[in-house]
Amino acid sequence: MIKKYVVIGGGISFIGIILIFLFGINFLAIGTISGLPGGIKDMEVQGDFVYICDESLTIIDATNPAHPYIFKTIEMKNPQWISYQNGYLFLQEGDGNVQIVDVKDSYNPTVIDVLSQAGVLALRGDLLYSVRSPNTIKSGIFSVYNFSKPNDPVILSERSSVVDWAKDFKIQGDYGYIIGGEALLTVVNISNPLNINVISTFYDEGISRHAGQKLQIYNNIAFITDFFTDYEDLYKYNLYAINISDPTLPKVLWKLDSKDIENIWVEPDMLYCTSSKEGLLVYDISSLENPVLIHTYNPFFSFISAAEVHNDYIYILGFITGMNRLQILDKNSLGTL
Repeated sequence: MIKKYVVIGGGISFIGIILIFLFGINFLAIGTISGLPGGIKDMEVQGDFVYICDESLTIIDATNPAHPYIFKTIEMKNPQWISYQNGYLFLQEGDGNVQIVDVKDSYNPTVIDVLSQAGVLALRGDLLYSVRSPNTIKSGIFSVYNFSKPNDPVILSERSSVVDWAKDFKIQGDYGYIIGGEALLTVVNISNPLNINVISTFYDEGISRHAGQKLQIYNNIAFITDFFTDYEDLYKYNLYAINISDPTLPKVLWKLDSKDIENIWVEPDMLYCTSSKEGLLVYDISSLENPVLIHTYNPFFSFISAAEVHNDYIYILGFITGMNRLQILDKNSLGTL
């Protein structure tokens, strides 16, 4: 439960109220790092390390969650998207190139290759699948690389016009799931790497072109955030839960359209969401057809851009209480609504 604090006395000064708003919320944080670079885009947590896309790649050692520190910064060209897979980081830079960083030895991260105009990627065994995305030449081309020699990937096949403006990409079984482009979700059969085929797409009324933002898959459900435009605000966000138990026929289980959820993280029975309106929202999804909002964390003067959960900790990243921060929370410290 969230700790409650009682102030005894005749009154509280205006400055005292401001200090409570700005700093009191940090009592929930086990550890924090303030003053991170601007332009925070994405985050991956693996083991005791946090990898952040900002103006470069910032690596934080959180071996002691109470005292995380910036371990290393690797210069890059404004990375937009990051994915950790099988000991490697893949970072799409602003020019569409992808940096591959070997982090199997966490204390010796090494850039081993750069894939030109590669877009968003997913790794399965010795095969690396790539969809060229917004900032790439010939956006939409789907490529398959032999990744048996990670410092020298070799293209095995290419297929044109799978998805323009791909934003995220995950693999489950023999299928690849891609968001962005004209459809909210595009499903491809990857069982034959030399012959990639689109087997289904999912559309919904009102979404914008290139609308897909984030994708997480759990228990044959694809959780997808998108954005759309309206007359009052430039962007508004939806969250979809789409049943993909039959990849040829994706079906909507439910849709949230009032929370402005932009980023998501899923673990067994729990869905963690970041909202520009309401901060961190935690849903119980033990009943996949009936999500229940059970926790919230909304620091004053904050915009949480990413969240991940590992073991007993919640890692949140963004503009928090007036500064770019990484906060580490005990996931049992959030109070029940």
